[in-house]
Amino acid sequence: MGRNISLVLGISMMTLAGCEVIQQALASLSEIELLGVVPDQNFSNTGTAGYGKVRFAIGGRDDLGQALAPFADEIEITSDDGQNVDETPGDQVDGHTAGSFLFLVDGSGSTEADLTCDGCPTDPNRLRVEATKALAQELGYCGGGWRMSLMEFGGYPDNGFSATHVLSDWTTDDDALEAAADGLSSYSTTPLWDSLYETLDALAADEPTGTTTVADSGIDLGGERGRGLVVASDGTDNVSSHTIDDVVAKATSLGIPVHAIGFGPASDSDANPNDLAVQALQKLAGATGGTYGFVSTVEDLPALTTAIAGAMCGGYTEVEGTFDEPPPSGDTVTGSLRLKGAPSIGVPYTFRAP
Repeated sequence: MGRNISLVLGISMMTLAGCEVIQQALASLSEIELLGVVPDQNFSNTGTAGYGKVRFAIGGRDDLGQALAPFADEIEITSDDGQNVDETPGDQVDGHTAGSFLFLVDGSGSTEADLTCDGCPTDPNRLRVEATKALAQELGYCGGGWRMSLMEFGGYPDNGFSATHVLSDWTTDDDALEAAADGLSSYSTTPLWDSLYETLDALAADEPTGTTTVADSGIDLGGERGRGLVVASDGTDNVSSHTIDDVVAKATSLGIPVHAIGFGPASDSDANPNDLAVQALQKLAGATGGTYGFVSTVEDLPALTTAIAGAMCGGYTEVEGTFDEPPPSGDTVTGSLRLKGAPSIGVPYTFRAP
């Protein structure tokens, strides 16, 4: 089960006046985490509105490891080539102590079963399993009232779905979700858009009305519930009847942001990225108000899913960077995000210029 110390800390924070919460959070911020980075598609095109622009999604941790969002105007963007990068604060997305969270994981053949396709298998050591367990543990730890579900696309559909396999139905028990993660599989096709289209409805249907009670605690948290859908994929859709535009329209109509994780060829930092897969996940996240995060190696998946789960509780901040002299399309851009008043607190970033 999740560590309930987070519940006690969260309730004590809610008893503070707004300014006191801000001061306490600022004073205790000791780590920042990169959740996602998306360069504008015109990043390298001079004379366009998107020239040099990149959107970063940033989470954070306090001294006790609790997730919290840094303030956008405290973030400094540096570039390893020494050029100037101007920061423009964006939205600050609130976190929640309770809500409905659905993790949709790639179960297509390219992850483990297919040994013949280019770059396959993308996850031979099943790091998707460890990433799922890390996510469940963090969400149970930081929230306490989140209802979670684990599903996969690419496997045998069930539970009334046409393109989705349910490994764990809705539960507040993170141990149950961790156990279900061992059942993640690898089959053949990639019905990404069909699966997202129907799981969005499943997530929307799970949202109860009224206040929220943390399971087994008897404590009524009240307030607004959060909703989150995170999808992890290694490639492009190859069988769906629905399109990405259908998914974006549905997510937007339901008010559900979709957070995308790319690994293998769907990662912007893969040695041989699939541009169509990368751009599709970037579009999915950007158009629905979510984040696009990616890993250069599948071994980094657990750290990224932990950060995203933490942000569901503690919130996150968006900052837009504008590079004075962006490199040509295809070049890799590297640098760091750090706190202006404490530059030792930072995190590296990397992305390819579109």
